[in-house]
Amino acid sequence: MLLRLLGGWSLIVAIIALVADVTATVGSGAGFAATSLGRHWFSLGSGSLNFVQAILERYIHPLLWDPVLVEVLKLPTFVFFGAIGIALLIASRRRRRVNIYAN
Repeated sequence: MLLRLLGGWSLIVAIIALVADVTATVGSGAGFAATSLGRHWFSLGSGSLNFVQAILERYIHPLLWDPVLVEVLKLPTFVFFGAIGIALLIASRRRRRVNIYAN
């Protein structure tokens, strides 16, 4: 139930981010340009982004920040949250019971 809720919210965030990108594109008259996850995070709270970077580099491992998380932060926001939402919804789906002893 919790995974379904989180998956649904992730998909809502992905749709909102996509609509914001399309709206900005239509308003500017230029080609489609998706906003990256890092740019959204920086605009919402640059202090928390710097804090996460410091924690990962000092206490976990520096390679986790630079090659791994930097590449994730370059993804378009709607792609990231869309993938997370779909993965959570697939993980939370109800599975059919299969009776292997039935003829």
